[in-house]
Amino acid sequence: MENGILLVASINSFHGNVLPEGFARLYEERLSLGQLAESGIPMTINSHGIDFLMYPWLDDFVNYPNLDFTSGLFTQMLPVFLSEKYLEWQHLSGRLIPPGINQIFYPEFCTPTSPQDNFWVLDSQTHYYSDMNGEVSWENKAPISSPAIKYRGKIGLVMKESAYKPILDAFFLAQRLPDQLNSEGRTNLKALVDRVESVEGVVILPLDLEAPYVGSLLGGEFWRRFLGEIKERGLEKNFLSFSEVFPRLRVEAVETVDAPYRNLGKWLSLPANFSYYSQIREISQRELSREERFLLAIAGNSDIGAAIHQKTLKPVARPAVYANGDPGIVTISGSDEVIKASYMALDCLKKGGSLFERLQALDNKGLFLQRLMDVYKRL
Repeated sequence: MENGILLVASINSFHGNVLPEGFARLYEERLSLGQLAESGIPMTINSHGIDFLMYPWLDDFVNYPNLDFTSGLFTQMLPVFLSEKYLEWQHLSGRLIPPGINQIFYPEFCTPTSPQDNFWVLDSQTHYYSDMNGEVSWENKAPISSPAIKYRGKIGLVMKESAYKPILDAFFLAQRLPDQLNSEGRTNLKALVDRVESVEGVVILPLDLEAPYVGSLLGGEFWRRFLGEIKERGLEKNFLSFSEVFPRLRVEAVETVDAPYRNLGKWLSLPANFSYYSQIREISQRELSREERFLLAIAGNSDIGAAIHQKTLKPVARPAVYANGDPGIVTISGSDEVIKASYMALDCLKKGGSLFERLQALDNKGLFLQRLMDVYKRL
């Protein structure tokens, strides 16, 4: 198989690290999807049903030939905390909303133990074991090193950290300080593209589309510079399309008897998070009305866990540059608005009441909460 990068760019409208100013910018710039589509460079866009409601302009990009959209659940959740019945609703709702998306993939953070569709696998954070009748055992005879696995008839494409991390680290540095020189006299941007040029084999590269709006002051401007450098050096061929890679990798899939389980440490390491998701699990067992299902989709999103985890750490402040070259500081923290909306939705599930009215009563609402109000009003 040819060398190249399968860029899996995930969209998550509830991203726990997107702060209000970042959300407003990414919404205005439409996550840079316009320039990504027009570049012609192949890219896989992993999305959720609710993203098409929070970002109504997503529909405009589904039919671009170089953008392979995949969809999974209605919202980004942790399936292990959901009842089978509620997970089925999440699954069906995730299929119904996005227009014309035929490829259904679970995102890498929530590899399902009873998959209804194919899924992504993050190798360094995935563990294989069997859990039958409450007893843990290990059935596989050897470690799995294949680029794809097969489990209960479904295919998991494996993102290998040893292959993608050097590229991802270079991307994160270049998006902050693209013109800074490294020890070899190369700018960080050129060094990133050097990584793209020297890739060996098929590398599945996971990247949040929100990244330049979280860890950079450039936003879509960074994509313009990055794509420009790719084109200038004629490296478009180093990016592979999902439609050509998936059929080849599925042939190489190695069957696993043990289930692939995602390490959930970031989401569950704090007692507050464990308590929160335990409530989500209990509520998911109930017979829920249509409105309660949507409330649970908001309350049970995975990123409240990520946001709380990030908020307990000191905010990360790093040097960065603005588009005009002026120096600045980019700060990474957990989103208060994601946390607030999730807790409000959970409280509505426990005590009743209208989420819309609670959100409406808040002062100084950012665009995330305004969009959530608009979506909830129309559900």
